[in-house]
Order: sequence, then C-alpha cells, then structure tokens
Amino acid sequence: MTGLIIALLVGGFLLVLLEAVVPGGVLGILGGLVLAFAVVLSFREYGAAKGGWIFAGTAAAVFVSLYIGLRILPQTSMGRKILLDRKVEGGPRDPALEQARQRLAGREGTVVTDLRPSGKGLIDGKRWDVVTDGSYIAKGASFRVVRVEGPRIVVSQVAVLPSRPEAEGRQPWDSA
Repeated sequence: MTGLIIALLVGGFLLVLLEAVVPGGVLGILGGLVLAFAVVLSFREYGAAKGGWIFAGTAAAVFVSLYIGLRILPQTSMGRKILLDRKVEGGPRDPALEQARQRLAGREGTVVTDLRPSGKGLIDGKRWDVVTDGSYIAKGASFRVVRVEGPRIVVSQVAVLPSRPEAEGRQPWDSA
C-alpha cells in the first residue's frame, strides 16, 4: 500500500505541474483529487499521526510549488515564453484615456470601417472605437462625436450636401 500512496502523490504532483504547461484546469483538478485520495489512503493505512504528517508534507509541497510557480517561473526563460509579461494599458478605467475620450465630444472625424453600428473612426489622426445610435455609416463618411458615455464614443453622420453639377465642372443638363 505504501507504493500505491507514493505513486499517487508523485502522479498528483506531476498532473498539477503539467497543468502549468497545458492550461485548461482539468489536469490541475485531477491532480488535486489524486493528491487528496493519496492523503485519505495514508490516513486509513497509517492512522491519524502518520496521515497527518503526510497531509502536512503534501500541503507544504503544494505551497512550495505555488511559490515557485508564481515567483520564480516568470524569471526563467521558459516562464517568459509561456507567461504574459506586458502590462496592458489603455483599459476603460485608465484616467488619461478617459480624459482624452471626454475631449472628443463635438469633434469631427472620418469613418475607417463601416459603422454597423460600431466600428473604427479617425479623429485628429488617431483611431478610436466608435458607435452610432443604430444607423449605418459607410466607410469614408464624415461624422461628429455626439456624446461620450464612459468607454463608448457615440457618433452621428455629418449631413452630406448633395453635389451640384456646376461644382464638378458639368452643366445640369449634361448626363453623368
């Protein structure tokens, strides 16, 4: 029975460690269940005193593994390959970005992608995610920022004046 308990402990730790390489949660949960089963078997086989020591040792090994995984792994070459090391900036709670968004109210821009009703717009040379009140605005059209609601920049199309044939060098009676 001792061999089985040792095999379960080793197998459980291997499954938990494998979870770090193959994320998804299934291997980690399975490893935790195998470790728990090994501890329960040790209590049944050896009694409360030895079972308690095996439980304490397993818990200490789990905490040491977590410490290594959270503190040391990010500094290793493998850890840098599998972990995200960049800070993501410009989230919806970024105060500087929020102030920049608020300054857009009333400004005009150009549609970069069709707005159906959301898409990209170019305002003062910078791309922004914009949304209409539900209307479609085609790529290349001009828009005005109606309001800014937190991370949402609401726009409406600038009225397009009908082209006059005289402005294009044609006479009204010429066919296009």
